[in-house]
Amino acid sequence: MTTTTTTTTTTHTGPTQQEPPKTSFTAHLIASFTAPISSLPTPAPEPLYKPADVPRIKNAKRLTGTRTKQLVRAADRGHDDPPPPPGLGECCGSSCDPCVTDLWREELACWRERWGEGAVEKKKKDDRKDGGGERKGCMPGSFDW
Repeated sequence: MTTTTTTTTTTHTGPTQQEPPKTSFTAHLIASFTAPISSLPTPAPEPLYKPADVPRIKNAKRLTGTRTKQLVRAADRGHDDPPPPPGLGECCGSSCDPCVTDLWREELACWRERWGEGAVEKKKKDDRKDGGGERKGCMPGSFDW
């Protein structure tokens, strides 16, 4: 008895799909823990001082009780929440002493001193004085009065 075997080879000319490399469950688990995760919030940094113990407030001379409370309130803000700057119409431009802009700078300095390097100031993209920023809801050429 004789047996004959015939083999046929087919050639596939289309694009080949590669299978993803198979990794073990342990390797996948380690990779998921060591990969950077941008969706998780970063923990808040520890402040350098308590709000009332900020040296700028504590060592200041001739502060009224009201101004001391304002500075403590500004220093008590979160690490990512600086005191807001004065609005457009809040400064009268007549060189008041103290100007609201000077008071804001003092509050900002207390806030920065309390948080140190952990302070995070958010920058606005359209906060340009030359009018180059794009503002939504305003006609081109209109003014903010």
